[in-house]
Amino acid sequence: MITIRRYFDTLEAELARGRLEAEGIVASVTNGALQNISHAMVEVNLQVGEDDLQRAEDVLQEMESGAVDLGDYLPFDEA
Repeated sequence: MITIRRYFDTLEAELARGRLEAEGIVASVTNGALQNISHAMVEVNLQVGEDDLQRAEDVLQEMESGAVDLGDYLPFDEA
């Protein structure tokens, strides 16, 4: 596994992990439990496999840009 992002907030790292997994990319968060136990500024790492590195980077950049395509998720008819 390769570290693709470092966070100081476990929740932020877990949200990113969830987004990657929603795209079919296996990801893991390391040191999250340590931060929760110690309440210290512990760096939390988001890791992905080497084969998924570029696709994961693309997904995270889209997520961090704030670009969201709601597509079929809109609850109303825009017509």
